[in-house]
Amino acid sequence: MTSLFMFLKVSVFLCSDLSLHLESGITSRMTSNLINQSRI
Repeated sequence: MTSLFMFLKVSVFLCSDLSLHLESGITSRMTSNLINQSRI
């Protein structure tokens, strides 16, 4: 029971961490695109 709870906790933590990395990557890409457009 406790091991299952720990597994769920870890999986949720990993999923949230992954989504954070994806969001930061997308936002950084968008900001770099905006900077490149403003330069032109």
